[in-house]
Amino acid sequence: MRYYLAACCFLLLQSLSAQVSFSSIPFNEALKTAEAQGKLIFLQFESGTCDQCNNVAYKGLSDKALADKINETFFCLKVDAHHPDRQKIAHDYNINATEGFATLFIDNNGTLIHKYPVSTTHPDQYLAQVDIALAKAGETLKINELEKEYKNGNRSYGFLEALLSKRQSLRFPTDSLLDEYVDALPPDSLKSINVICFISKMTPYIDSKPFKAMTADRALYSRAWYSMPSPQRILINHSMEYRSMSKAIKNRDLAYATRIASFAQGTVGGNYLAGARAYDENMLRYYDETNDTTTYFSKAIAYYARYFLSVNLDSIRKLDSVTLITALRNPATKKDTIREGNKISVKSSVSIRPAGQYYATQLNDGASKFYHRTSNPYLLSIATEWCEKALVLYKTTDILNSYAKLLYKQGKSEKAMDELNEAIAILKQRGYPTNIFDDELDAIRNKKPLAD
Repeated sequence: MRYYLAACCFLLLQSLSAQVSFSSIPFNEALKTAEAQGKLIFLQFESGTCDQCNNVAYKGLSDKALADKINETFFCLKVDAHHPDRQKIAHDYNINATEGFATLFIDNNGTLIHKYPVSTTHPDQYLAQVDIALAKAGETLKINELEKEYKNGNRSYGFLEALLSKRQSLRFPTDSLLDEYVDALPPDSLKSINVICFISKMTPYIDSKPFKAMTADRALYSRAWYSMPSPQRILINHSMEYRSMSKAIKNRDLAYATRIASFAQGTVGGNYLAGARAYDENMLRYYDETNDTTTYFSKAIAYYARYFLSVNLDSIRKLDSVTLITALRNPATKKDTIREGNKISVKSSVSIRPAGQYYATQLNDGASKFYHRTSNPYLLSIATEWCEKALVLYKTTDILNSYAKLLYKQGKSEKAMDELNEAIAILKQRGYPTNIFDDELDAIRNKKPLAD
């Protein structure tokens, strides 16, 4: 019996040791504690709406080797939906306060070193991010020397270029320095493709001084722009759009938001539908994040009806087939030659994200926002239809959970419990914790309000 108890204790201790030691203290206290311990901060910002994202991260961080490395090097802080500094952290580190999920690596001065904005079950991917963060932490020592030189008055455009590159690599603010860089440029430098490319890589605000400088000569700008690889151009455009819209939202500037949406529309070439969607998507974000609820509801209904409800399974399957064939034909795809007797075959292994998953996730996001913002029966019924469509396209526990909440809010308790029970069964099968869904199931069974 004693041996059995000892074995149980050993297994329990082993399980506990394979966990990252998270604290939930206020952020300022975490900074002080990290400084006192001589550590960096490993901050996990949990999603307030995506339980699956949080569960996936929980599983990924359960690896013992990973947990040991993180606990040894970092003071670990978890910011859940109820953390007192959640809003401030979201604002300071550019995370969506409600839906966002991110792992942040921060020094004990509060400077962001590295940001990993996804969750994963793979410990090796977290280990890779830890290594990147530690390498970047060493780079902060180099930027300190550049910052000293800047404070001592060096404003040569070559030096400013080096400082801008270093600041951007560490995700430090660059906007005011980029203005200085443009002012410091020799008159003829804006005729250089290299200079135009450099300014664009700094992702200036749309219609800012640097943006106007790099686009002043449209022919030259076009030559510079298309000298960069397509993936890089896409990334630059998305970053400029996102940052600029964040500025419009902060200032509640509808005219500027409309200008950004028009810019986004123009970046997709001659594809009318893609351009219209880019415009609508940006404006929907503006109305959403400025809490213009009335306009948001009407725009969201039109947006999801036009771009998501019209999608069917056959078109999804065709899209996945095209994506798979394209991936297999990519020269970078690893191919293995297999010999079996006189037969030779070539096998490739690729990983793609099913299109149905994307469409389902988008519909679920819209439904979740309606759930949290309204009790209007008509609007709730629309959000419920979105969840039903999402479940047809790609079933996940998050969508089942949203569906259950919407049903319960409309008085359909039995159906809501059925959906939650299905979600719980899926989580158990995959080895994820079910405590949040268990609590919701218990609340519905006892006709109590659900926690947001």
